[in-house]
Amino acid sequence: MKSYAGKIREIVMSKPENVPLTVKEIYDLGCSDIPETTFCKVLERMCGKEELVRLGKGLYYRPQMGRFGIIPLSLEEIISHFTENGRGILIGYGLYLSKGLTTQITKKSHVLTSVISEKEKQVEGVVLEKIDFEITTEIAATIEVLEILQNFAKIEDMNKVAFVKYIEDYSKKYYSNTVVEYVLSNRKYKKSTIAFLKELLSHMGVMNNLSIYLSPFSEYSFPSVEDIYEVA
Repeated sequence: MKSYAGKIREIVMSKPENVPLTVKEIYDLGCSDIPETTFCKVLERMCGKEELVRLGKGLYYRPQMGRFGIIPLSLEEIISHFTENGRGILIGYGLYLSKGLTTQITKKSHVLTSVISEKEKQVEGVVLEKIDFEITTEIAATIEVLEILQNFAKIEDMNKVAFVKYIEDYSKKYYSNTVVEYVLSNRKYKKSTIAFLKELLSHMGVMNNLSIYLSPFSEYSFPSVEDIYEVA
């Protein structure tokens, strides 16, 4: 009969290297009969032996070993874990950079994800914000465009030529009144951001119903679409 430590180690060692693993995942795979204190101590001992690496509260990974010791998880591997298979989406400068809108980088990446249980969590250089809704390709594209428009004025070294191409691609491939309605029912964006998207779509002749989210008696402040296209 395996000891508690042997059972936990067998579960952990069956997992692929350099893939984040939550305490709950390990526990649910056959450790429910193990006292919590014992369970935690075994994980600590495995970290001491470099069989496990602690990423943050309740989060570990089985490390890949190289000639000089542990090969740490890359930023890309961490982001992938929290975004792959519709589990989340990269926002902030990581998003702007991926769309070719800027060459600026930041020390911290920001991810919206359904993987975590806390409202917000930080893992290495990645800030994780919890979401509770489905992420499809169309929903992801709509969140991305709203994030970009909401922070447009703050994006350093904005490439307006790339932005125009990006917004035109979005309008042709992904814009949908239904998807926007779903996103806005699950995540808040400023009225000025919605008005900015409406103005861009109207400029391209794309039919939309974004006026239902706006007041006809209000003036919304957003960058001049004409100026953007003139520079681009």
